[in-house]
Amino acid sequence: MIPLLDRAIPLRVRNTFDATQPGTRIAADVKAGSYPVKALTAVPHQALISIEGGGMMGVPGIAGRTFGALAAAGHSVAMISQSSSEASICFVLPEAEAARAVQVLSDAFEFELRHRLIDVVRAERDMALVAVVGLGMRGTPGIASRTFGALARESINVVAIAQGSSELNITVAIHGKDVPRALTALHREYQLDRRSALATPRGREAALTLLGFGQIGRALARQLVSQSRWFRSDLGLELRCVAVADRSGVKVDEKGFAGRTLVALADRKERTGRLLSRRRTLDLDAIAGEMRERLWPLPSNRPVLVDLTAEETLPLLLEALDRGSHVVLANKKPLAVPQRDFDALFEVARRRGLSVRYEATVGAGLPVLDTLAKLREAGDQVLSVSGCLSGTIGYILTEVEAGVAFSRAVREAHTLGYTEPDPRDDLSGMDVARKALILARTLGRRLDLDDVHVEALFPKRLSHADPERFMMNLEKLDAEFAGRVETAKRAKKVLRYVARIRGNAIRVGLEAVPETTPIGRLRGTDNQIVFQTQRYRVHPLVVTGPGAGVEVTAAGVLNDLVAIATGEARHPTESRNGARRG
Repeated sequence: MIPLLDRAIPLRVRNTFDATQPGTRIAADVKAGSYPVKALTAVPHQALISIEGGGMMGVPGIAGRTFGALAAAGHSVAMISQSSSEASICFVLPEAEAARAVQVLSDAFEFELRHRLIDVVRAERDMALVAVVGLGMRGTPGIASRTFGALARESINVVAIAQGSSELNITVAIHGKDVPRALTALHREYQLDRRSALATPRGREAALTLLGFGQIGRALARQLVSQSRWFRSDLGLELRCVAVADRSGVKVDEKGFAGRTLVALADRKERTGRLLSRRRTLDLDAIAGEMRERLWPLPSNRPVLVDLTAEETLPLLLEALDRGSHVVLANKKPLAVPQRDFDALFEVARRRGLSVRYEATVGAGLPVLDTLAKLREAGDQVLSVSGCLSGTIGYILTEVEAGVAFSRAVREAHTLGYTEPDPRDDLSGMDVARKALILARTLGRRLDLDDVHVEALFPKRLSHADPERFMMNLEKLDAEFAGRVETAKRAKKVLRYVARIRGNAIRVGLEAVPETTPIGRLRGTDNQIVFQTQRYRVHPLVVTGPGAGVEVTAAGVLNDLVAIATGEARHPTESRNGARRG
């Protein structure tokens, strides 16, 4: 290729077995930032030779004598790495040459070995070199982080590292058996199967599909727009919304909707109740079909499907993961499926090296799962979890304590967007039951929704599929709730809807608790989670804050998106090293 370089002549590499493919073009006019990483290489059957010893530190000529001896013996070195302490030098050469290279160096440093200035000259066999190569790597922060993050997610140990000052190549030495998984992980991370340019100006981005464009979806869209400048300037993030879907259809922009366009879509949905003007109403299968046809074939760097519905979306999530998309959930239903289906969801994510994040399903904007992950990563054992997990019911009970009729308090909560679209999900206790189940499963408990003991806030005879009719029926409970509140007050207690997890038992129901306790002092939509652990046994760890409302829920989703875009996301039921904790 040297004559081509001198004359700037492009080189095209074609596939002999498939002449219809365009092949690979190698040229000097390629825009550096279009493809940060262009290729991966792997060199198997290598050996890592190490020279180690405290007597090497600050001694001139050790490196020169090392490579001079190797050169004189006819050895060519593929990779070199030296620690800043100068106490070791390691390099890689073909495994077949390892024994002779060790002997050559042992002879060259015979004096130093005899006097313990050098402790050992040794060879580690069955090694391989894997290199990440690309012109766009130069000056692009995050390439090394993404490379090592992709390898770490596959539990691949990096034995040695080398990167030149040109920043065009990062080479790692790994064990030979890990090469297939390493190449697969890196190929997936940099999406080298895509033919279109990867828009990774700083290597930290996500291409978002919003599934569901109700109140939470619209709030999230506006937060993405209002905070986009800060994401770019302070965090180096690019969160692009490439698709929005509701029951009227799927709207797609491959490059990402402009901010004003996304806000206009939110305004239209709010005004008309539909994203698109078409008259038909699609079911979930039809929406999945449109995504399959129009969205998923598009090239995209770090795609994320954001489930903001209240639907049974598990099959769609599994397909999205299988197609290489991360998943973020505000929807609790796919996580409250039977245990075997829950396991299948995370097994697909693990196998594909993808993230399923669901912080907003338990505490809206509260860092409940993040707190739990940190406790477990520190080796603490969670003994029990209790608290109020419904800001909606908290708001309703606070209003009833203030003298508002129960049915009116429910109607106000529905108007304010605190309830689920169907308020029966809240008042039946099933919304809290799902949250408690998700939390228990994150703790490693293997339970199903039927294992949760749930006390509803209304009898079945008052249930109705029409929310308006249901809220009218609740007027029959106004006197009963007023009496229960008064009875609790006389005992200096207040009514709270409490979830308790201890061992494999989960209970969700209405309790009269002392008004001076942390739970008793809760007001409005605030949630509270109490973790009692080995280290926090006497004084439990308490997390309190807003637990309902579209803005805080959207903020919780946004935090998950940032974690994925920055490469910090991980399976909430795993520790940082990837080991499942029960």
